Amino acid sequence: MAEYRPLRLEAAKIKAEQLKATGAKLVCTMCHNCVDGLTDLIKHYNLDIKVVQVLELVSNALVF
Repeated sequence: MAEYRPLRLEAAKIKAEQLKATGAKLVCTMCHNCVDGLTDLIKHYNLDIKVVQVLELVSNALVF
């Protein structure tokens, strides 16, 4: 719900700091809701990280 977005992003500041500390450029998750949440978090805290789903990694790895 949009009205909870500011609170959700403030609560996720710890997660943003953890992501930044890893030095990772790619974060992978299976959950579409997590993709949305992480994307919002990354944009809000200006992190240089891309979020992808496991399915995307698998499809990119397929050889036809």
